[in-house]
Amino acid sequence: MTIMQAISQTDELCRNGYSQRQKVIWLSRLESMVKKVVVDAYEGGDQIPFEGFHDDTSLDTVLMMPEPFDAGYLYWLEAQIHYANDEIDDYNRAMMMFTAVFDKYKSYYQQNHTPIRQGRFRF
Repeated sequence: MTIMQAISQTDELCRNGYSQRQKVIWLSRLESMVKKVVVDAYEGGDQIPFEGFHDDTSLDTVLMMPEPFDAGYLYWLEAQIHYANDEIDDYNRAMMMFTAVFDKYKSYYQQNHTPIRQGRFRF
């Protein structure tokens, strides 16, 4: 899923007046979390660069969580919209859905990647 696809699909499902730029900022925060919490904990994570999305970032940039976990981007954007609108019940529902998808993604990533060794354990 690309940045533009996430924004377009969210806009179709959750009508809102927030700018594309604001949604890119929200996606950048999530992508930073994916990188730091998931990717960087495993070997090769340091070879995947991420410095955040900026005004010159292409909207065709592919996001890190692959299908079917890419639904998390939609739930995340929906949650941010509801939070900004002070719609707390809707925010909570969207965050529950996001958390479920994100947890499944973390589990999938863990099963398919080698953790970084933290040192040697000795008796």
